[in-house]
Amino acid sequence: MMFRENRDRLLSGGCRIDFFDGFRRAVPPSQQPARVGPLSFHPIRNSDRISGSIAQPCRAGYTSGMLSLINPVRRPEPFDHPDWLFEAKFDGFRAAADTVRGHLISRNGNRMKRHEEVLDLLPQGYVFDGELVVLDDTGRPLFNKLLFGDHRPTYVAFDVLFADGVDLRPLPLRDRKTRLAKIAKGAEGWIALTNGVVGEGRTLYQAVIAADLEGVVAKKLTDPYNPKLTRWHKILNRTYSQRQGRAEWFRERQRRHPRRREQAL
Repeated sequence: MMFRENRDRLLSGGCRIDFFDGFRRAVPPSQQPARVGPLSFHPIRNSDRISGSIAQPCRAGYTSGMLSLINPVRRPEPFDHPDWLFEAKFDGFRAAADTVRGHLISRNGNRMKRHEEVLDLLPQGYVFDGELVVLDDTGRPLFNKLLFGDHRPTYVAFDVLFADGVDLRPLPLRDRKTRLAKIAKGAEGWIALTNGVVGEGRTLYQAVIAADLEGVVAKKLTDPYNPKLTRWHKILNRTYSQRQGRAEWFRERQRRHPRRREQAL
């Protein structure tokens, strides 16, 4: 099993989704990353000023245009770097979860009303960036189950953009991750978080292949959340079994329904 928590356990309270439970069994100990498990970030002492960056008040609210999401750029090969965070890529629908307005917004800026019931389970008063997924009994993402609406989805957060009326996007990723961990630990409701390793993207990529997951996303720890300036990289698993036939299916659907815009990937 890839996760210690099954679906019922996920719904029972806040938790951290940990792909490395499976990686430890799939990858020999000599090839595992030196740092496996949740990242250790320092707690936030002042929410308005962190590491020299200013979190901007946003009391007047925000528009859908302010919720533009960072679109990872495809990179052919994995890499190592001590200043970068590497996370397993979830296979689902990318979405911003706005628990202030009660909107779930796709990467194309469209409301995903069909799935907005997931917002009722999340901590209120925040805007998250994450992925909408359907998990099997072992916690493995199943894209087709999500696509065809066969099962209730789970929202997995990997970033927080707004908190209690404050715009956190100018802060570096390391500090936003710290805030996200504090929200998961202390807020009412439940939220599933991604896990990652610092510096060792190649080893993580090999573990992703062994576990038959979609790929790896690389993010620089010092970068703000700025879709125009910040670059995330995605390194896809070329042998990922669930991708087979997907492109043809979407092309056929687009041919039949040319006005529909897909949220996936």
